[in-house]
Amino acid sequence: MEFNIDYGSIAVPQPQAAAPAKPAGPMFASMDGRVASLSNSECIFQARDGGELHVMTHQVLQALDQCREFRTLDEHVARVASVIPGLAGQGEAVRRVLGGLIERGVMRSDQQFLDGLVASGSRASLPLRALVIRACDRPAQVRALLDSLQAHQARFDRRDSVLLVDDSRNADNQRQHQQLLAQHGAATGAPVRWIGPAQARAVSERLAKARPDAAAVLPGLLQQDATHSGFGGGRGYNLALLLTAGGALSLIDDDYLLPFHRASVARDGIEPMPWTPFSARFHNNGEAALGSGELLVEDGLAMQHELLGSPLAAVLGDPSGRYRLQREQLRGHSLARLSHLRADARIIATFTGSRGASFTSDSAWLYQLPADSRNDFWADRDRYLRNIEADAVEFAPARLVAREFGLFTPFMLDNSQLLPCTSVQGRGEDGLFGVVGNYMHPASLSLHLPITIGHRQEAARGRFERATQALTPGFNRFLRDWVRNQAVPARAGDPAARLELLAAQMEDLARASVAHRVEVLDEYLRYVRADLIEQLQQQLLAEPKAPVYWAADVRRIVEANGRALLAGGAPRLDEWPQDIDAAGCAQRLAERCQALADAYRHWPALWQTAAEMGDTLLPA
Repeated sequence: MEFNIDYGSIAVPQPQAAAPAKPAGPMFASMDGRVASLSNSECIFQARDGGELHVMTHQVLQALDQCREFRTLDEHVARVASVIPGLAGQGEAVRRVLGGLIERGVMRSDQQFLDGLVASGSRASLPLRALVIRACDRPAQVRALLDSLQAHQARFDRRDSVLLVDDSRNADNQRQHQQLLAQHGAATGAPVRWIGPAQARAVSERLAKARPDAAAVLPGLLQQDATHSGFGGGRGYNLALLLTAGGALSLIDDDYLLPFHRASVARDGIEPMPWTPFSARFHNNGEAALGSGELLVEDGLAMQHELLGSPLAAVLGDPSGRYRLQREQLRGHSLARLSHLRADARIIATFTGSRGASFTSDSAWLYQLPADSRNDFWADRDRYLRNIEADAVEFAPARLVAREFGLFTPFMLDNSQLLPCTSVQGRGEDGLFGVVGNYMHPASLSLHLPITIGHRQEAARGRFERATQALTPGFNRFLRDWVRNQAVPARAGDPAARLELLAAQMEDLARASVAHRVEVLDEYLRYVRADLIEQLQQQLLAEPKAPVYWAADVRRIVEANGRALLAGGAPRLDEWPQDIDAAGCAQRLAERCQALADAYRHWPALWQTAAEMGDTLLPA
């Protein structure tokens, strides 16, 4: 069976490479370009970033193609002479040709690449509008978070404004949250505001008055809906974006805990590859995990705030050298694989690692860990049985990682330029936000730092039980993958225009025939399950001496997804009823896509209005 789409497992860990050896001399990599044939023997080549036209023979073009990855000139000469017919034993002639290509700028040296990354760019200076806490019926977690925040503010003499967006359904919990926030403000002197259902409704009504054409979409974006009692983190997201429009914000869930720690595996530098796997270190209990790593000496809030809005050049060129990319790290990488590292790429978001309970809703990711983390995961059976719930783990990158988008909740966001709203129903609203944000700002980057924040959940979440069931993504993950892999890229320069194009494509999907919508959902579920099976099968093959208890659980997950893959039936996404039929799935897909498309169309004007209203948007 073939799948004609590539949804891809965006964050599937890849094998960790050994530390690169220092190259004996300069390394070079050929530039990607456009080619037009002139004759049977000659062609014109132009680098994709523009520049001069170069006339060359097809044989020289073949040689250029063999030099895509950063390697020394000696290595390139040896490869070209051994691969291209007729050049065996002609190493000196090949060297002269490659030397000419280097002089013509068709091949770039490692130092040229590194110099280009730090050639220009100064730090941005964005106002930090607020620390926004999303809370939902967890007074004990809110108390612990505010206590830890108070200690952080005292340590670094901060008085950050705090907004608590309360999605609680229980009135008593709302009152407790409001009182705790007021006590925090009195103790720290920091401005605080509580946004409960009445305040969210007031914000919605004020925006509707200013933008009557958007009145119909506002309640669904900002207000509680009695018919949807499940997770509603997207409402907090949307309110946070409107209430801080024009500046920076920090987005904090109520079960987070300060202070920041430097991750146990942390070291200076930046990883050249965006999807380098993060490290996982396991502990005997949650308190031990919360204490992992070292207390961060500097202010983690200030560290991330300073990165926001800056071009990558300013980050990599930091005088401290903490984020410097080393020459030897380029070995074996092509310029195309490094294309995300652009000097002018704006830092739109920062992410921290976690320590304590995992942020995820299941633990399937534990079965795709890199080798060093996997050995810690399965060290012995008792330890393994503790670890499968991911309740006591430190998870972070070893070095700074720059990605085009993030898949979980960012800690800080550059909201000085238009960012998208997100879905209010179901989990995965953060991954959808990240991918749509990158669709709107394709020249932006998100930075994942080798620091961690604590995460103390209120109760066990049964992550392993979910992991052993067939993978059934929710609507937000489906749409995240659809946007990333199926949406037509936008060419417009204006982020609002790009969001309008995305809305039109989502509306097109909503209005497709029932048969087509069912086919899209069915193909997506087949693909993600087959992809997971393939990834896990590769893990089994790569680890023939793995503990039997680990291998048995991997097979259990494979079998569950295999049964679902072959069973057929209605292509149900996670939040939809178990007994829904195929037509019902198509209807749900159309409703959700249409609602979000409508919201995307009106969001730019709402965001701009909120930015203009500033603090007056929220009633006193």
